[in-house]
Amino acid sequence: MGLVTAGTLAACALDTTFGLLAAVYFLLQVAYTFWLKEMVILDVMAIAAGFVIRAAAGGVVIDVPVSPWLIICTFLLALFLGFSKRRHELILLEGRATEHRASLKEYSPYFLDR
Repeated sequence: MGLVTAGTLAACALDTTFGLLAAVYFLLQVAYTFWLKEMVILDVMAIAAGFVIRAAAGGVVIDVPVSPWLIICTFLLALFLGFSKRRHELILLEGRATEHRASLKEYSPYFLDR
């Protein structure tokens, strides 16, 4: 916990908004680790949100306006990659997919193709 506190304080020293984004990113990662990775669709949405937070934090820390297009494209690309990865895991692991990732029992290749 000391490293998290030190990292957040260091991020706040660079920029207050950057520190806030770092804290939100940390909380998202904790939520993903303990809860969100087992929830259908929310697992991939959490991953995509992480990419968006990192992109926004990069813009904030170098003092560049973050375009809404950057946010939208980052989110949609991360969703595409996340759902594609889930589909690949389903196809590759076949009947053992749920042993690999619990949320895969709720996904189907047909659903992921849509």
